[in-house]
Amino acid sequence: MASQIDSSYPREGNAYTQNVRNQFETARVEISDLQDAVASLQTQMSSLIADNQRLKGQQQAAAQQVSGSPPNTASQQYVTAGLNVVLTVPTNATRGYVTAEGSLGNTTNAQNSYFQLVWGDGPPPAQGTLVTDTDGTLVGTEITIAATKAGDSRPFSVSALLTNLVAGHNYWLGGAYRCDGGAATLSAITVTAFNLIDPLI
Repeated sequence: MASQIDSSYPREGNAYTQNVRNQFETARVEISDLQDAVASLQTQMSSLIADNQRLKGQQQAAAQQVSGSPPNTASQQYVTAGLNVVLTVPTNATRGYVTAEGSLGNTTNAQNSYFQLVWGDGPPPAQGTLVTDTDGTLVGTEITIAATKAGDSRPFSVSALLTNLVAGHNYWLGGAYRCDGGAATLSAITVTAFNLIDPLI
């Protein structure tokens, strides 16, 4: 905004007091407006800094990871691997992302083993819990390994996107495994999960 101060007043040799007062009043209004604008920008900047710090805090706490090699299972139905990440969904997050990687195998030649991601609301179940006996839900692609010899295993990686999560809720995210025969083996499994932070409201 251009200044409304008239630099031609007061005129030389004809300096009326009212002209001077008018100039000072114009300057006062403009300075007050500038001060208000600066104060507003400072408030907005403080809010942005606070939002940025809050998002940093959420991002630092969002990603969690567990690793291990659970016991073999001969179950032909999916049982939990016991490697569960627990996420508390923060404000501005309604989605989660979980990945698992490691090696899946079988103790017996020509037998199939299977792995799938699983998740649920609330506290995580113990290792070996039937998925059908929990609130868990299988999600993502099913990994299948056909053993070509006893003790055969192969590396895998799988991931899944979770949606419609509720702020403040605890969710457990992990893996489940089963086999057709023999015993399914999991080794060097790493489960990583994190919240996807939505834009600030």
